[in-house]
Amino acid sequence: MKLNNNLTPLFKTALVSSGLLLTAVAQQSLAHGYADYPKARQGYCEEAGGYWWPSDGSGIANAACRAAFQQSGSYQFVQAIEFSANVTNYNSQAAVEAGVPNGSLCAAGDSAKAGIDLPHPDWPAQQITLNGAGEFEYRFYASTPHDPSFWKFYLTKPGFNPATDVLTWQDLELVDEKSSANLQTINGTRYYVMNVSLPTNRSGDAILYTRWQRQDAGGEGFYNCSDIVLGDVEPPTWTDAGGYVQPGLAAAAGDQVWFRVFDNYGSEVVFNQFDITAANQTNNAWATELASDINGSEAQVQVGVLSGGSISYNAGDLYANRVYVLNGDYTYQLDLEKASTSSSSSSSSVSSSSSSSSSSAALCSSTPAWDAASVYTASDQVQHNGGLYEAKWWTQGQSPADFSGQWEVWLKTGDC
Repeated sequence: MKLNNNLTPLFKTALVSSGLLLTAVAQQSLAHGYADYPKARQGYCEEAGGYWWPSDGSGIANAACRAAFQQSGSYQFVQAIEFSANVTNYNSQAAVEAGVPNGSLCAAGDSAKAGIDLPHPDWPAQQITLNGAGEFEYRFYASTPHDPSFWKFYLTKPGFNPATDVLTWQDLELVDEKSSANLQTINGTRYYVMNVSLPTNRSGDAILYTRWQRQDAGGEGFYNCSDIVLGDVEPPTWTDAGGYVQPGLAAAAGDQVWFRVFDNYGSEVVFNQFDITAANQTNNAWATELASDINGSEAQVQVGVLSGGSISYNAGDLYANRVYVLNGDYTYQLDLEKASTSSSSSSSSVSSSSSSSSSSAALCSSTPAWDAASVYTASDQVQHNGGLYEAKWWTQGQSPADFSGQWEVWLKTGDC
């Protein structure tokens, strides 16, 4: 994961009043950062990337990050280290709750970052293992550290479901406090590191809510939501969605592999666009890298060999690896998008679930015309303005003539 170390600090200007120079250089933006372990939601989405293009967010692999983007755009990812609110009376819990009201805790009260507050089953959650003292080592990425400050850690109460529930202060219980933290440099990056206590009798999904409060006149505090799994968890029941890579798939540098999982409505819940380079163009190389990406970022999907309830990727036997999903209604598809060789669309698709196609001429007589009012899902075929097209994902009202190509919803497969 790539940490963002390149944002420039902002300063407030000096104030001049009644002929007196009153220097009020407020350093409230000098303290930046986010929870690194367990990872804050915005930190995960920012590091995973994919939000610059396409504009509909379809390049974002994780479904929760994609939903957040569709709610409030890329600002919340670009500003990942600035999930903060200014509460001058920061020792008053009532003042803090007024500054960061219910329903906006994960966004630190900022409506421009509201997507981070969305409940979703696919927020990446990290398993937390406590030591004998009921503690674990917490780490906060300190883009620009600042002291004096203090820390408060909250845990959602039993019964809270991050997949369906919007977080409120009433859902939280204070589990630990720190008056200071140890600043360490790890691999050239600064972190606040401390041991945090959690209840030893808890298990299952939860949100760890962090408040890092600066003790200054501005009252700037940073608020982060980290999704975690506590205690012993019942092994999930995995459903085999099909072989990972089909024999005969040949990728070359410049191509792109699309790893997609669809729900029973045809909507993408996972979409990972993986670039093929000269360094990874052999099937074993890119497939191993892509599987590592999927297994490290997706809670609902895993790639590998299932044994004893756990899934491990077999780098030595590519075709032994399968795709497993927690939802039995989900389907899997792997597409190879060939590098463009001309101004016209030259993308080709190789799918783990597709069959050999007939000639374009034969298809024209049996393929329905595109209808703006109809809903199309992955693999649906239409003809439009003399061309044959196949839908790559869910769409309605997007003309194949205007939305076809490597980065668009329609793939042109032939001419009539």
